[in-house]
Amino acid sequence: MGIVYLLTHCLIFLTGKSSVGKSLLFESVTLATGHQVISSTSSHSGDAGVGRFETGSKNTVVFHDINIATLLGVDVEKVKSLARSETTVVKVHSSTTTVSPMFVFYTSNERLFRHNIPAHLSTNGLPQTFLSQVETSGKKRVSRENVEAVQARFLEMFIYKTPKQLPSDLEQCGTFERQHFLLGAFEKALTLLETYQVADFHSLYLPAYVLSGLIKNLPLMEKMVCGNVCLSHHAQRLDQLKLKFNITL
Repeated sequence: MGIVYLLTHCLIFLTGKSSVGKSLLFESVTLATGHQVISSTSSHSGDAGVGRFETGSKNTVVFHDINIATLLGVDVEKVKSLARSETTVVKVHSSTTTVSPMFVFYTSNERLFRHNIPAHLSTNGLPQTFLSQVETSGKKRVSRENVEAVQARFLEMFIYKTPKQLPSDLEQCGTFERQHFLLGAFEKALTLLETYQVADFHSLYLPAYVLSGLIKNLPLMEKMVCGNVCLSHHAQRLDQLKLKFNITL
């Protein structure tokens, strides 16, 4: 799932059961460079709690563990603008300011999309269907047009069962931090990029973003995982990717 977040450069929903690691494994990493938006208390219009979108130098807007109604309510136009990579105007105290194009990351126990789970992956051995909370009859909270507009701009990762995880695989009495994610995803992100071609991307900014992150964190990877043994090998693979995508960093 983390690889998808790295490669798409778009808006991500992370939804699913409670207490399955959404906050521990993903939000703790994202908040290191993200701005958490406090939910608006306005139920109809306006921007209660002005200053909620003062993002400073952060590169990600994070909506933490909120319901679909919150995201598709007062903030729906801001979210749609951010999704189009547009500069967004927000209210800040007695004035206004602009929010540059940013990533948007949203976690929730509710679903924006319908999800179909095949029998071999389901929890009961039978095909399972999980309906969208905004499409369920009698529970629709926003217009069909706005739902479709937001759905067209998001990817949703749905965790329908608790992942198998041995206690020994996680540090005890510690926290899962950004560098842990980077180290765990480094080789997978590099290998995945090598499977793509230029024509697979709408914009070369997408592979460039991932490549810049890999190059920046190469020294950390070598120090913590490889012990400088595979530095030249990783550097060679990164150089080949830069040539393939015609990217200068």
